[in-house]
Amino acid sequence: MFFSILLSGLSPADEDRFFPYLCKDPLTAEEKKARRYVTVNIDDLFDMSDPTGSTYKAVTSTNGITPSSLANLFPAMMKFNHNFDGSWLGGNFQQKLGNIMIMRMAEVYLIAAEATLHSNGDGATAAQYLNELRRRACRNIADFNPGTGMQLTSATMNDVFDEYARELCGEYSRWALLKRNKAFETRLQAYNKTAFTNFVAAKHYSRPIPFNFLNQINNADEFGTNGY
Repeated sequence: MFFSILLSGLSPADEDRFFPYLCKDPLTAEEKKARRYVTVNIDDLFDMSDPTGSTYKAVTSTNGITPSSLANLFPAMMKFNHNFDGSWLGGNFQQKLGNIMIMRMAEVYLIAAEATLHSNGDGATAAQYLNELRRRACRNIADFNPGTGMQLTSATMNDVFDEYARELCGEYSRWALLKRNKAFETRLQAYNKTAFTNFVAAKHYSRPIPFNFLNQINNADEFGTNGY
């Protein structure tokens, strides 16, 4: 049995390769019981009293999840996790046989939109850069127009933040983006109240410096601890 969390469409009820299973499609209590594995609806993990839907439930006897400890689960993702020759290396996620994604053209458009707003505040020009990505991602090209909201006529930094999140999700660029724009406080407060509660600006705008590194140099005091 694989002890893993799979986030996908409905899996067969007699599947026995994994435990537990996070399901995007809501299942009733009866449907969950019919399965050979523990199943949790993703929406069950979040506190609906938070309108942003970003606050996880605590592990309490009244969280509505059976058993309540399943509230410790969280959806995860792997992006570009493939090998050039099509082979699968199991749990060795440090070993790759294919190309490593460093940067792609979509990020160039995002950087251009961000730089435009910082340089002259031209929201119309910034929107043109973002629209290139939105047009490509639009499933039905007929929906790409201002009326549906897919096509922007003017963009703000919030539009840039949102598009970065959609386009580069799972590509490890979020922390650097929010750091250089000093936007952790506003974005976390709006979209991730759990993280906002634990955010300390004096500490979390810097990355911790590994002790092994500090222990091997002669001027470790110049680096400090960054508050960690």
